[in-house]
Amino acid sequence: MQSKRILAVMTSARAVKKSHKKNNSNVFIINTLLAVAISVWSVSGFSALTDNLGVSTKAMSLGNAVTAAPPGIMSIHFNPAGLTQLPGTNFEWHLLAPKFQFDLDFIAPPGWEGVFGFTDDPVVGQSSSSGQMSLLIPYAGMVDFPEVFALPLGGFSVQSRKNPKLFFANAIYAPAALGYTRDDDADPARFGGRKLALERITYLSPSLAYKYSDELSFGLSVGFNYTAFAANTDFRVPNELIGLIRVIQDDICPELGSLGGLLPDCLGEGLGPFDNIANLDIWGDDGVTLSYNLGVLWEPKPWVSMGAVYQSGYTANLRGEFEITNSFGFQSTFNALGSSVLGPIIQAIGLPVSVGEKEEGDVKVDLVMPQRFQMGLKFTPTKNYFHMPTKKMQFTVDWSWADWGQWDAITIDFDRATNVTRLAAFLGLAELDSLALPRGYRSVGNWGFGFQFDITKKTQLRMGWEPRTGSVPDDKIDTIAPLAYADFYSLGFGYKWAPDREMDFTVSYLVSEIYAPAESSCNLNCSGINNIVYNPYASLDVNIKTQALILGATFKYNF
Repeated sequence: MQSKRILAVMTSARAVKKSHKKNNSNVFIINTLLAVAISVWSVSGFSALTDNLGVSTKAMSLGNAVTAAPPGIMSIHFNPAGLTQLPGTNFEWHLLAPKFQFDLDFIAPPGWEGVFGFTDDPVVGQSSSSGQMSLLIPYAGMVDFPEVFALPLGGFSVQSRKNPKLFFANAIYAPAALGYTRDDDADPARFGGRKLALERITYLSPSLAYKYSDELSFGLSVGFNYTAFAANTDFRVPNELIGLIRVIQDDICPELGSLGGLLPDCLGEGLGPFDNIANLDIWGDDGVTLSYNLGVLWEPKPWVSMGAVYQSGYTANLRGEFEITNSFGFQSTFNALGSSVLGPIIQAIGLPVSVGEKEEGDVKVDLVMPQRFQMGLKFTPTKNYFHMPTKKMQFTVDWSWADWGQWDAITIDFDRATNVTRLAAFLGLAELDSLALPRGYRSVGNWGFGFQFDITKKTQLRMGWEPRTGSVPDDKIDTIAPLAYADFYSLGFGYKWAPDREMDFTVSYLVSEIYAPAESSCNLNCSGINNIVYNPYASLDVNIKTQALILGATFKYNF
């Protein structure tokens, strides 16, 4: 066995020598910096996952197919022109209770040979399940919420008395708000995120709608948004080069001692491919970002209407802090190299020669949130087909498009050079204080379908289905922001017990299932000596199931 490993060392050394200098034996340190980037990448992932979730009880119950049938005051988001359907003064109070569940399984595929011959990966055969939500609260940091809790939201609208064609409105709502917590030190998914939170909260949305004619209306809303993300994650690097370090530590160091004094203590405590290298804690926010929604509503006949909305993108100038806590094995390995006679040479060429317990500082990311477009059709049958009360029915269908394809790269700027950025800059992968990371996201279009039936003059039954296409390609899937094709099902009920009093309820369920076979995503489970992107579950099959159950209630009051 020992001779086989020594032969493997020689083979890997030749492979490293033949490879481009950007993919050399320092690859595993670069992953420290890449872990920072992965936390930022999750912002886009979760934004796509939570798009339009939790904005409106009525919209959810209709599969978010409401551009041509605007859902009350939350038309501010879906189509501001729909505010012209709200005469007088209106108030809405929303209560949303979200419950997210992330389940993961890590499986060794048939014939699995491990990493560099090592098969003692502790996550093999393990499962992870997390359902507790966390959010970043200004001045309080990351806060864990109870598994069952509710978010209060709401708004109002006013029709102008001097000019009845003008309507004004304002609301607070959350276009995206999601997070999770994995506190268990033995949770195998902690290498893809212990805690994560993403928030985009529109806390002010002054809106104006104008009813140009009985058939045509226009609307505009301006959003003042709070955007934030926070992450805490352990990370490891099951790469063949880390396996090579373990072979040297286990087989060569005992035989050669300190290699004639060149490497005192050889490689210190050593480092293996399945060891926890460090913990990363990072957060950033932007308290004021501006966006706008521009909508149009056309109602040529009482039984049909069409609507469209353009939702602008915006750039969030996220500013925050990061802290990296290095493991003892990670520190001792590089400190051993730095204290050897090779230390001055390593330092002279710009590589780190000393790794401390912690590195911390400020971080900033200018994150572009993409533009969206949505259009829809509402149809109410006028004939009594099949002896059914079709006049009581309403069908809606929407198509939406989000420009995630503009995510060519994300640049992360640090307030100073760190050991990791110095190494990445030496390899030509970054500047001394910044890192640009390619993403490869795609712009996607989605359909939404809604059905409403008037049971009585006071009660309505609603159903919706929204098949969602993932904006993250299969080869970019990770466990931090698990995205794929998802189905969003909803059931709703409306009750109007007085001419100026109404309540809406919904039960909505989203489910997404991913099977990521080994080597399918180089953000997750690629192996090989040349993979420098973070792959915490190299060569393993990963099953990921994401579920969301959202209960919603809305009270509407008109006077």
